[in-house]
Amino acid sequence: METRERRLQRLQDGSPREALLTLINSQGNYFIETELKPAAERRLHNLLILGIHTIAETWVEILFPNNNALEGFRRYLERFVDRDEPSKRFSAIAEEINRWRNILAHQWLSSFGHVFGVDLEMSEGWIREGEILYFNPLVYFECFIEKFDRSLAIIEEIFTEEDREEIKQRIIERYLRR
Repeated sequence: METRERRLQRLQDGSPREALLTLINSQGNYFIETELKPAAERRLHNLLILGIHTIAETWVEILFPNNNALEGFRRYLERFVDRDEPSKRFSAIAEEINRWRNILAHQWLSSFGHVFGVDLEMSEGWIREGEILYFNPLVYFECFIEKFDRSLAIIEEIFTEEDREEIKQRIIERYLRR
């Protein structure tokens, strides 16, 4: 395993691409492959919601530091999860996904559970029927994972080289936090 000092030196000396790939590979190898994919296979939908949000929030803080958390999450979903089909535009329900994640992580019992339903059998990512929003975390995960492997290309497409250098510095700052 790479030492802390060696990794820090590599991040500092390397290009923004090096820092971005380090984060992407780390999340892919140590979180998506070992935690999220098995959770999806076992249909552990709450763990998928929490896990995707963990990755999303890491990127929100690095890519969109000037946005509030919800707007950053919405921007992340637009670029790194959404598909063209209306029921797979998760950014349209970013507030509800974020709220449900907060309930799972911090509250559990909430009246919001009466208007937010999980349906693992539907083919849509989400649908609204009256006041109830039905959400399929398995489709959400599929959309997330399809774009995760293209994260670097997406970042290089939407951010300038100068932006990516600032992103690199934010990755290093976060790496140094204890």
